[in-house]
Amino acid sequence: MKTSRILRLLVFLAFALSPCLAEPVDTSLASEATQKGYAEKGSKKGLVILSVNWGRKWGCGGFQNAALRELSFDRLPTSKQKDDDMGDLVLEPPLRLSSKPENADYAFLVEPGEYALSFCSIKVARSESDVGYLKYGRRQLISDSSARGGSFTVAAGEVVYIGDFFLNCTGQPTLWRYYPEGRDNFRSKMANVRRKYPFLEVDKVQFRLFRTKIFGNPYELPTEGKKGSN
Repeated sequence: MKTSRILRLLVFLAFALSPCLAEPVDTSLASEATQKGYAEKGSKKGLVILSVNWGRKWGCGGFQNAALRELSFDRLPTSKQKDDDMGDLVLEPPLRLSSKPENADYAFLVEPGEYALSFCSIKVARSESDVGYLKYGRRQLISDSSARGGSFTVAAGEVVYIGDFFLNCTGQPTLWRYYPEGRDNFRSKMANVRRKYPFLEVDKVQFRLFRTKIFGNPYELPTEGKKGSN
């Protein structure tokens, strides 16, 4: 499905934002990594590292501001069809948001497999009183267990970094997957992650971005030692 077609399927719901839930959200297939949990289950489960910028993006796509409000992924194959069915890996913003946009780092222990983007919600505002959502759900993002919006994979015992998620404001606000360019920036990124999760062996983290043709561009880290690499 082409980008323009998916974006045309975005649904704008003109109602005020409900109170944010605490983050991260634990499900039967994914839970935030802890030192004890990683030591006990790290060899049987996969560990997924990602970041989400929950801050407002001002002057975004014709709106006064926009902000991510939920990201969900389903492990494939999935029988879930309704958008109100909880995903298998769910991210929601913290109760209190900083006024300055900042990335929030996450590490999740998950059951091995392929996980497809299944839901995204973006709060958009034209003014303080004119607020709504742009949403994409399972009908737009998953078809016959095929990941139209994109996916990532992780095997048992693997630790993978899948990207930084924020907004693209070119045209209508939409989800976008970013990444640190070069090995030095990736090492710096993992050093920040380790401050939150000090038990992680960040040298073992594999750079394996969320694969998508719609919400990000492909990128591979330069080969170690290659001229011009970081």
